[in-house]
Order: sequence, then structure tokens, then C-alpha cells
Amino acid sequence: MKKITIILLVLSGVFFMTCDKNNSGAGSETTVAEDKQNIEALFDRTLDIVRTFENGRLIQALLTFTGLEDGEVLNRRWIDDLFESLDKTAGFRDYVETHERFDFGYFEGKYDYNQSTKRWTKSSDSKLVINFPAGPASKSNNCSVILSEYSDTRVTVNNRDRVYVPSKIRFSVTLDGQEIASCQTDVSWETVGFVTVKEASVTVFTAPFTHTASIRQVKSTEYDAEATLFAGADHEPYVIKTKLKLAQAIDEDFFADDELPVNYVYLTVAKGDLAFDGSLDMNTLNKYNNPTIEQINSVATVNILYKDAKIGDLKLRTLNRDDYVFINYKDDTSENIEIYYEPFLDELDNILRKYNDNDPVIDYRRASAQFFTARYNQLKNAAHALFKTE
Repeated sequence: MKKITIILLVLSGVFFMTCDKNNSGAGSETTVAEDKQNIEALFDRTLDIVRTFENGRLIQALLTFTGLEDGEVLNRRWIDDLFESLDKTAGFRDYVETHERFDFGYFEGKYDYNQSTKRWTKSSDSKLVINFPAGPASKSNNCSVILSEYSDTRVTVNNRDRVYVPSKIRFSVTLDGQEIASCQTDVSWETVGFVTVKEASVTVFTAPFTHTASIRQVKSTEYDAEATLFAGADHEPYVIKTKLKLAQAIDEDFFADDELPVNYVYLTVAKGDLAFDGSLDMNTLNKYNNPTIEQINSVATVNILYKDAKIGDLKLRTLNRDDYVFINYKDDTSENIEIYYEPFLDELDNILRKYNDNDPVIDYRRASAQFFTARYNQLKNAAHALFKTE
């Protein structure tokens, strides 16, 4: 269990500490004081992104639709009535439960809400279009959900159950004629033997930001993935690249043991000129029953790079029986990374409190080893249940 805790602590430390681009010349040297300023600036820029996202058209539309105030959805009854009435007209729930498939051809059409009768009408359309008011006070159907393309692939799970999984999605949401959200997804599935993703790409727009992600099966035991997050609105995106090398191909036995059969994990997180380049030798780590901090540090490497030059690294330390991630600077000094993320989480909590009845939203303890371990176990148990063989 401690192994998983350490993995997540290290990789979470990598994710949270990337820095905005500096336009000085390539390969320029920085002082440790400048490196610290760059890291602090990252968290300031991230808060700027949160505020920009909060004030964007998507979040504002969701606030209007839900009537969220002091942690309470004031429009819940209106929302329930709206979509219960829609389901009576379209029959989404009964059809999907009966056929165990979302049949785009069956559901295509335009559904319009009538505010006077509080009922829906359906007319012909080559897409699935749902037009409805953006909130209880809206006088027209000024919000539209549009599913323009959808296709699926039939696969066999556990050599027994045949299910349909999405292979192509084109989806958008408009408000007053302007797009506030969209999703484009393409997935290629391995349908022979055990079901796995061969290649997938997704582009998501959440006004005003665009996010992209892709995954590719290099071979049966190796996967590459890449993501670009929060691009747009004059903010430089986060770029994440990872490579996963497995001890065996993903099959019905992959989740059978407590330790997942993963050999190596490589992860790079960058924002501008600063990057965190990490790797984890899980093949060696899994050989230790109860690894020491020294053993973990020997197999987990996270180097901090500025314009490809190493300026420090991350290592684990035990203080008063608790494990912490420390940043070691190039002048041989070091600090607990809490000095960066605790002020950031305080300010982020202040932003989120207004949506939660002014109660704290972020608890530092939820970023602890116990929290990460619990989430890992939930994920693993879900995977066991999904791929369980009899």
C-alpha cells in the first residue's frame, strides 16, 4: 500500500509544479531565487486560469441553469421536471435499458420545449437536437444541446458479454447562438480477445478553454498518452506526456493481483520553459514488500528542468513518521513543497467557498497518503469488478 502512496505523491508533485514561459534566451541560467519565483508564479497563473474559467460563459451558464447558491441547487425541481418530461417524449431511459445501447438513429430528431404547456415536441432532424430555456427566467429556448454524430462498436467483454462502446462522438452546447461547450471523440477498439483501446483522441471545449488528449497503443505492453489542458484565453497550456510499459498485455488476468503488472511509468509535465520529467521503475519497486524511503527514491526520479537544463529534483523524506515530497534546488538547499501548494489551496478554497455555503471545500488532509490510497483502491476494485471472470 505504501508503494502506491509514494507513486501518487511523487506524480502529484510533478503535476502541480510547472511554470509559465519566460522569454529569455534558450539555455539561460537562473538563480535559485529566480527558480522559486517561477514556481510561485505558476500558482498565481493557475489561479488566474481558475478565475477566467469561473467567469467564462460555460460556468456562468451552469450557474444560471442550476441556480446554485450557497451550495444549494435552487432550480432542482425545475430541472427535474424539465428532463423527466423530455424522457417521456424521447424514451431515452427505457430504450437504453431494454437494448443496452444508445441508438443514435433511433433518437435523432429535434426536441423543443414548450414553456406554456411544459411539454416537449419532436420534429425530424438528422441530428439529435434538444432546445430548452437556459434557466427558469428565460423566455425562449435559448440553449441547445446538439449531438451531430455518434457511432459505436460492439465488443465482447470476458469472452461472454457483448456491449456497445462509443467510437465517435460530436457533441456541442450553445447559448444564445454561441458555443459554450463541445466534445469530439474518436476511439479505435481492439475487438479480438480482451477489449482494449488501440487509439483514442478527444478534444473538449469548455468556454473559454480547449483541452485535448490522446492515447496510442504502441504494442500490447506499451502505451503513449499526451494531453494539452487549458489552452486559450491568453493562457499558455499545460502539456502532459506519459509512457506506460506493462509487464504483460492487458487481459482478464491483468487486474487479478493486488499489484498491477506495470514495469515502468514515464511522465513529463510542462508549461512554457519549465518541465518536470519523471520516471518510476515499478518492476523494481514491486519486489519490495515494504520499501524504505531510500529504496523508493532509488526507483522514482523527478528532475526539474528549465529550458532543458536541470535546476533541481523531487525526493521523498520522512518527518515525524509522515512522508513528504521535498524539492532539492541546484544549490543543495531543499524545501517541503507544501510552501508552494498550501497558499495556493487556501486561495483556491476561497474561490470555491461561495458555491458551498461558505464552508471549506479543500481539506489538506484530502491530499494525504490516506486519500490517494483510498481513491486508488476504489479504482482498482472497480476494475476488478468490470473484468472479473467466472
